[in-house]
Amino acid sequence: VGSAIERFRSDAKAEGGLVTIGGYQSHNAAGHEIPHKEAKWFFVQLTRVSAPWAFVKGEPFRTISSLELGGSLLAVMLLLDPNENPEDDLYGCLSVGGLTDNSGNRFAVTRMLTTKWHLVAFMAELSTQLESRNMLFEMSWVRREQNTEADAITNGDTKWLHPKHRIETKMDQLPFLVLNDLLVKVAAFYGTIETVNLE
Repeated sequence: VGSAIERFRSDAKAEGGLVTIGGYQSHNAAGHEIPHKEAKWFFVQLTRVSAPWAFVKGEPFRTISSLELGGSLLAVMLLLDPNENPEDDLYGCLSVGGLTDNSGNRFAVTRMLTTKWHLVAFMAELSTQLESRNMLFEMSWVRREQNTEADAITNGDTKWLHPKHRIETKMDQLPFLVLNDLLVKVAAFYGTIETVNLE
């Protein structure tokens, strides 16, 4: 997918008891940069109710790579119009620079392969969403200092964006195709292992 166009940037944060994911449109389908005040964007705060899988014993888990891949997943679902180029067999070839210092996710997405949990669940959902949209996806890596806008969203700093372009959503209300089922089944699996170990 060498000719892919960067379409959005996203990021995630897990600090203290707070877990957030955010992202914004950076370029349109023609490759033209979208002014910040005209860009669609999202900011999602994960809670123990909306995303219980993100917390272990009441505290956020620290596998930030899963959360950051979740940011790319939400950007695909929320920021891209699946009908923007319906005449092409393959459309929406994307180059995403939203994972800041996490170069590992770039290689995982390139191969569409990982054995890490929870990363594998987000990878499965991402590939399913892309297939349903007939899209190709190319992930690019940028240094943290080059992704300050997406990082700002995860910190609740959105004054540089227009509130009318925010896509309001909650994690437990998104139309995931396989993610929720995977998270529930694996949580039950690990719960069984813990019970066996305790006994």
